[in-house]
Amino acid sequence: MMMVGISSLRRPLAARSLLRLSRAASTGPGTTKKPTPRPGIDRIGVPFNPYIPMRFSRLPSIFSSPKVVIRSVWNRLLLFAYNQIQVYYFKKSMGNKYKPNFLKWKNDAIETFVQVNKGFAERKLPSIRPIVSEYVYKSLEARTNSLPASTTMGWELLKFNSVPKVVTVHSFPHEDGVPLLVQIVYKFETKQQLLVKKAGQDVQTSVKDLTEYMAFNIDPFTDKIVLAGSVFESPVRKGITPKEGQEREVILSQMKINGDIYRVDPTLQ
Repeated sequence: MMMVGISSLRRPLAARSLLRLSRAASTGPGTTKKPTPRPGIDRIGVPFNPYIPMRFSRLPSIFSSPKVVIRSVWNRLLLFAYNQIQVYYFKKSMGNKYKPNFLKWKNDAIETFVQVNKGFAERKLPSIRPIVSEYVYKSLEARTNSLPASTTMGWELLKFNSVPKVVTVHSFPHEDGVPLLVQIVYKFETKQQLLVKKAGQDVQTSVKDLTEYMAFNIDPFTDKIVLAGSVFESPVRKGITPKEGQEREVILSQMKINGDIYRVDPTLQ
């Protein structure tokens, strides 16, 4: 069985990379090292691909591939332990009296999810700028600019097909050890309706059942929340702990990719 070190569970390797990235941005050759300013939570995207358990409906039969199914179950247990350790050290670093408001965060994440989709469909991006990361915003800008000016859209969340669930929790500490933010990935299983009206054509209506994994940054001091990006289900063979981005370009590229919340899952193409 795969073993996971406690130290790697406590602080994601990608979090260390982000700290180095922020230090590199504020210092250079010949400069005196100064305390790194705390960036806003909207300046940080999703710097890695966290482990997201594959739905059992997408796994092969346990009779034809028992090792794959057993490995998937084992990974879920490891992920549960990983999340618990992340929450423990996060709460410990915030102080004994601190109590994370998970229910409020989830409700705010749902509200943000709705506002972002409506804002994009109605071309009202400035209205959602405060509730998305800069990587999500730039991606939405690019998609909006690629649409014909004569095309109009409408979006509506018809219902949740299941209760939204926390999938992963990652605490990102600042260099002073105090948490900078908590990044939570929620699983949203929804029924959505999209209306598209092109010039000279009738309105096209599309209703779909979707499963999405949306990542949100949360400021633990103010409870402010922003949509950081989205991720997809992971191969069963993937490890639980995030891999460390060795270079600045790798981290920035990953945050840009994950900031495109309307991209297609590459495994479905």
